[in-house]
Amino acid sequence: MMKGHSLRLDDILRQKVKTLQCKNSDDLTLLEMEELVDGLRNIESKFVYQREILDLAISKAVYAHDMSLAAKFLVASLIVKSIIDVRILFII
Repeated sequence: MMKGHSLRLDDILRQKVKTLQCKNSDDLTLLEMEELVDGLRNIESKFVYQREILDLAISKAVYAHDMSLAAKFLVASLIVKSIIDVRILFII
């Protein structure tokens, strides 16, 4: 269980994620998209939602010709997809 400083940092991160989520994803800069992706991972957001945001992030990075961020988002997306696939396998 989080206490004190850790709880405060978690609250700040969740507020930042919420602020970014309120914006239209088309209006997010690549830096903001990266902050959103990282924030969702850190607050342990649902994997299916993380995957949706990662798909948007990949498209945005490729469109901007930022192959470094595109690669980062793609790898994160593959990891999240594999987690989703394993969870589905255990449900079946």
